[in-house]
Amino acid sequence: MAEDRILNQHINGVSTQNGSQAFVGSAQNVYFADRKSPQESQERAALQCRDALFVTDPHVDRESLITAKGTRVPSTCEWIRNDVKYRAWLNGGSHGDSGSTNDIRLLWISGGPGKGKTMLSIFLTEELEKHAAHQENTDLIFFFCSAQNEKHNTALAVLRGLLHQILTKRPQLSKHALRHFEPPERKQQTLSSLEALWIIFVEVITDVDFGTVFCVLDGLDECEESIRKGLVSRLVTLLNGQNSSTQNMFKLAIISREMPGLKNCPRVRLDPDNDERVSSDIELFISARMSDLSEIEGFNGELQASVQKELLDRAEGTFLWPYAASDTRGTERNQL
Repeated sequence: MAEDRILNQHINGVSTQNGSQAFVGSAQNVYFADRKSPQESQERAALQCRDALFVTDPHVDRESLITAKGTRVPSTCEWIRNDVKYRAWLNGGSHGDSGSTNDIRLLWISGGPGKGKTMLSIFLTEELEKHAAHQENTDLIFFFCSAQNEKHNTALAVLRGLLHQILTKRPQLSKHALRHFEPPERKQQTLSSLEALWIIFVEVITDVDFGTVFCVLDGLDECEESIRKGLVSRLVTLLNGQNSSTQNMFKLAIISREMPGLKNCPRVRLDPDNDERVSSDIELFISARMSDLSEIEGFNGELQASVQKELLDRAEGTFLWPYAASDTRGTERNQL
């Protein structure tokens, strides 16, 4: 039958059958499409996965806070370096609230309004960056929560922010996330699922190649209820129950107001345990502000001493009044 015939073509000694094509001639100016190796394709997929997790740049957020609150006054916050529980958390020692010998993976630094928690968090991120730079396979990640910004106040945002930073510093761990992003239709489900993100997070921080990562979470109390119900309890269970390992450590410091879900964690209390240290920081802060204002004509001597005493008397152990008053005087100098 005609349809069963094999059609042959012969061109310059090159044969084809049944409509197939063959290249004949010089290949001097022929270009072939770029074909990526399996490794290159995997690396590209890992980058796309990491980028999909992005929510906010923590370094930009930190600079925004410094711009809004001002730079840290020298010598303030430095007392934390000598705190027993902080040093145990930092160096892998143990000093739990119960006195038992457990490696501290989760440290809670608590304080009421105006106790300088955010400035302490900023100091810790800067301090831990320097510490990590001198340690092998050690890094820092951090996240500043804010009630006013949905990119900073949900459990999803926090987990995505932490995972993005970890996978940026440890790209080889993207393998744990990739299967949750393939096929492409699954990506949005993963990004909007606390359960899926938590599975990835646990697999990443328990990987044998994880190393040591310090994490600072500031202002968890400002987040929506999903933080307290969905994330804090998971973090406490995971980190308090995790087996000790010198090669694989995720060390979390949470800085916040009172949060019932953290009550059994090793804790540094800004008040009342460290009232004296906080008060000392407040005095240093007020003194620095008075020094700045001394450049204003007429603001010296008795007037400066009187204002400084008023700020100290009305501070009542917090930065709230001194910060607000000195900021107003600094921006409305013509009223002095």
